[in-house]
Amino acid sequence: MNKRLLLKAFLLFIISGLFAAFSFLWLNSRQPASRLGQLVFANAVNYDKSVDKITISTTKETFDLVLTNNYWRINGAEGYYAGLMLVNDLLSAMTQSVYYSKQPATPELLKQYGLELKSAGQGMSDIASVKIYSQNVLLNEINLGLRSENGLYTYAHIPGTKDIWLISGSFTLPQYRYSWYQQPLFSYPESAVKTVASLKNGSKSLLMRLNNKQDFVNKDLKSVSIPAFWDELKYVIFEDVKPVKDFDFNQYPQSRKIRLGTFSGLTNELMIYTNGQKYWLTTKLSAASLTTGKFKDYIASYELLTAGWIFELPDAGGEILYTTEF
Repeated sequence: MNKRLLLKAFLLFIISGLFAAFSFLWLNSRQPASRLGQLVFANAVNYDKSVDKITISTTKETFDLVLTNNYWRINGAEGYYAGLMLVNDLLSAMTQSVYYSKQPATPELLKQYGLELKSAGQGMSDIASVKIYSQNVLLNEINLGLRSENGLYTYAHIPGTKDIWLISGSFTLPQYRYSWYQQPLFSYPESAVKTVASLKNGSKSLLMRLNNKQDFVNKDLKSVSIPAFWDELKYVIFEDVKPVKDFDFNQYPQSRKIRLGTFSGLTNELMIYTNGQKYWLTTKLSAASLTTGKFKDYIASYELLTAGWIFELPDAGGEILYTTEF
């Protein structure tokens, strides 16, 4: 091949490259920039004021997480405390999530990926519509659907747009409001408990032991086994919560007092109120004697979450705590 042909080929290559570059720049100047690689919640992350409300709509219900005096509460300033770890995980995922890839938002794919709450399958979890606000300004709105097969990405759709995006990160989005409360209410493994006293319908009963290697015995020194009772106390959750001042005790005329004494020297007094179908509980933690600063701090933290509140127990668990005799 002679020099003239080589020169022509080189010039043709240069001209083709320039044409391709011009075409690329011309097309991008006429189309909006792709979201690929950008922060999904950029408006919230970059806003000059802090996020103070997150509205979550799941397949089951809609509720607000509201930031009040540095605490996240559910459904407003008078609402109960939201789970600290759950909210922090959600906020952390939002600050890091970026757009990864996209595909057309067809009705079939929106349904398949759990991006239409009304038509979501019963087995679909961790899907929700999320709206983020700061001082009543809507910063981001997005529907979060199923996770990718490897669990590293989440299908997402911005209402009113034509694309389904795969975004980085996974989002834990419990479908029921009670799962967003600060849970559990308390936890007492059997090994931690030294004494159990009960007062119900004027009848008193007591279980006691000297150390956690012994069986519990009653006032007649007979061994008593109540495994279902202890299973329930391992992790006590609640499904609803109200301020005590707003609770109608007249609707729940039956009651039982249970006092748990621990080997660490703490005492928790539980009051259970029932109408035979629903069970509500108050709890008050105290110390049997003078306590160290560590115990005082623990009691103060416990009171912050429980004083002035009454909690609705799951039906099955409430029944066990109320009816178990010893």
